[in-house]
Amino acid sequence: MLAKAPTLSHRAIARLVAEGMVQTVITQNVDNLHRRSGVPRDQLVELHGNLQCERCEACGRDHERDFRIGPNPGRQHVTGRACEHCGGRLKDYLVPFGEDLPERETGHAWHESEVADLCLVLGSSLTVTPACEYAGWVAASTKRRYYGGATDERGDALHGALAIVNLQRTPYDGDADVVAHALCDDAMRELMSQLGLTLEE
Repeated sequence: MLAKAPTLSHRAIARLVAEGMVQTVITQNVDNLHRRSGVPRDQLVELHGNLQCERCEACGRDHERDFRIGPNPGRQHVTGRACEHCGGRLKDYLVPFGEDLPERETGHAWHESEVADLCLVLGSSLTVTPACEYAGWVAASTKRRYYGGATDERGDALHGALAIVNLQRTPYDGDADVVAHALCDDAMRELMSQLGLTLEE
């Protein structure tokens, strides 16, 4: 059975996605809590995979489980189960240290980082690559677009922002427009209050 439940922060993120205020969630976590909180798969980038998900190597479908899938060392990630849709082999969807991150995820993350007008970082030390580079790229893209004189279709200057919520300092604090040394749940509770959005308990 599942021991963990989505936190207030997970639920707040899912609500912001549902409201159209957040387009994409990029996570290094493998605990499946973003999916369980309601973030749609097509708006979620799981850089290191998901402990409760198997992927079919034939059709690419994800199979979300209520139990831990892997890792399956020495078995090339094969779990021993078959896809319920096409019969293909199912593999755990985890990326251990030493393996490359899946291009499907990193490509999505880089694209969203290029077009983002705001990157909100929650509870990350921003020291693990390439995840930290996405936040850095948003900050750099913001400066490049703003100082380069780029404009949108209305002629307004293109600019965005980087906001970081983390208890400790990060290497990207100097690039951020907003830095809050706080607990994620406290920060997200205040943000939801300011936006007039409620969360079900």
